[in-house]
Parts: sequence; structure tokens; C-alpha cells
Amino acid sequence: MPLYVNGIHTGKQKRSHKEESVLNIKVNGQPRELDGDEIAVSELLALEQVKNPETVAVQVNGGFLKKEQYSAVILKNGDEVEFLYFMGGGQVRTQ
Repeated sequence: MPLYVNGIHTGKQKRSHKEESVLNIKVNGQPRELDGDEIAVSELLALEQVKNPETVAVQVNGGFLKKEQYSAVILKNGDEVEFLYFMGGGQVRTQ
């Protein structure tokens, strides 16, 4: 069973010595090994300490998620997640 602190999944599970689960995913192209066998995208955002998650677009296995889906989409072994940060900018003027 996942361990939650203040409603946020910590990535840790209480388990016996016989039972160990590891979740292998990629986050922004980097391999990550997490305790447990699944995690919601919203939990991963908290675990990765993403600042201002409302300004981040999330792509899972090549498809974009709607923000309303972050809590419902559960990541499994082999999934690839990209956090995309959009930057605003100005216009370059040449005269």
C-alpha cells in the first residue's frame, strides 16, 4: 500500500521483506527507479517537486494529457514522461 503524507504519495511503500516492487520509468529522458508498482502523474509531479505544476504540460508515451487527467492517469513500468515548460517571450524588432 502506498504511503501518503498530507495527501501526497511519497514514493515509498510499507512492505514485507519478501514483497518488493520497483517502478522503472523515464522522466524527461532520464531513467527513474521508484518504490512501488505504479504512481499517478499528479503524485509524480509532487515527487519531482515541480514548481507551478499548473504551468507544465505533461506528455506520457508521446500523448499529451489534460490537466484534469493528472490524478487519474497511473504510470506503469516502462512509461516515458516528459514535463514541458512553456516560456513566454517578446518580439524582436529590427529597424
